[in-house]
Amino acid sequence: MNNSLDWVNRIQQRAKKLQVKKEKRAIGGLLSLCLMLSFGLVGYLGCISSGGSCIVPGAYGSMLMYEDAGSHVLVAVISFIVAVAITVICIRIREKNKKNNNSKKDE
Repeated sequence: MNNSLDWVNRIQQRAKKLQVKKEKRAIGGLLSLCLMLSFGLVGYLGCISSGGSCIVPGAYGSMLMYEDAGSHVLVAVISFIVAVAITVICIRIREKNKKNNNSKKDE
C-alpha cells in the first residue's frame, strides 16, 4: 500500500513539473511576442519623429497620424503593455506565495 502511494506521489510531482514547464514555455512565447511588438512600436516612433509625413490618402488609420497624434497612441499602447507585464508579475508572485503557504500548512 505504501508503495502505491509513493507511486501516485511521484506521478503527481511529474505532472506538476510538466505543467510548470508548459506554463514557462507559454510565458516565454508571450514575452518574445511582446518584445517584438515593443521594438516594432519603437521603430515606428522613429519613423514618426523623423518629421516625414505618414498620412496615406484614403486610409482611415492615417487620420490618427494627423498632426502627430500617433505618438499619443503609441504611448498608450506601450503603457498598456507595461501594465499587462506588471499584472502578470503580480499574479505570479501571488501564486508563489499561495503555494508556499499551502506547503507550510501541509508540514
